[in-house]
Amino acid sequence: MKPSFRYQEFVDEQRAGRVHGVFIDDTGSPGLSKIPNHLHPARKSWVAVIVPKPCIEEVWSQFPETVEELRRQTGAVEFHFADIYMGRGTFRSTALPTRLAIFEFMAEIFGRYGFPVLVRWETPRLCRGGSRSLTDTGVHRGDSQT
Repeated sequence: MKPSFRYQEFVDEQRAGRVHGVFIDDTGSPGLSKIPNHLHPARKSWVAVIVPKPCIEEVWSQFPETVEELRRQTGAVEFHFADIYMGRGTFRSTALPTRLAIFEFMAEIFGRYGFPVLVRWETPRLCRGGSRSLTDTGVHRGDSQT
């Protein structure tokens, strides 16, 4: 069955400020070869940033320039904050003050706009008997207004 709308139509609705933006990214350990001892190898989390209708149009209009500035400063074209923090990958040769300035910039944006952030995580764990696994789940809603 063919979808009733195209992705571009949804993006166009966001850019016009007619719908909220919800941007979701996942993270976790499945499939990674090096996992810190304190993390479960099958942990998984999702983070959603909600951009309300009143500011989604502005966010869309400023995002290309923001990514271009990131590219000019670091050579990167995506904000991978674990890599920014650790100075690895594309950010390996980026000086610490520049990497910290990226965090400061994003903190300012989130503080100014108060974007709600939702976090969900799942971590398998063993029951007392050791014969079954359960999933710990958690949801955290955070925003700069609380």
